[in-house]
Amino acid sequence: MRKILACTIGNCVHVAGTMNFLSLAEKENYNTEFIGIGLSIDQLIKSIKMKKPDMVGLSYRLTPEPLVQILKELKAKILEEDLQGINWLFGGTEPTGKVAEKFDIFNKIFYGYEDIDDVICFLKGRE
Repeated sequence: MRKILACTIGNCVHVAGTMNFLSLAEKENYNTEFIGIGLSIDQLIKSIKMKKPDMVGLSYRLTPEPLVQILKELKAKILEEDLQGINWLFGGTEPTGKVAEKFDIFNKIFYGYEDIDDVICFLKGRE
């Protein structure tokens, strides 16, 4: 069974979108786990190494400027820990999604305005 880990990063506490995504994923036969609110990159990497997911979903819905440093750190850790084989997902607002685009980390970025059918299609492997 495909496994998805998800969390919010930085100091973001907005979990509704993440929980909705995980609920949809469970209905599509994914094994899902929400691993926390406002995780540091080190906490995230530790969980990934321990749980070995197929996908990691990160959420950040605050102002975009602090996200730049968070994603710089994430990209460095992905390379350092050889975690490029994971499907990386990002969910946020349009401004934070635009920041995420610049880092060439994420296989899929959700901007918060996607139709539920689009999300389900993604989970089924169709765009």
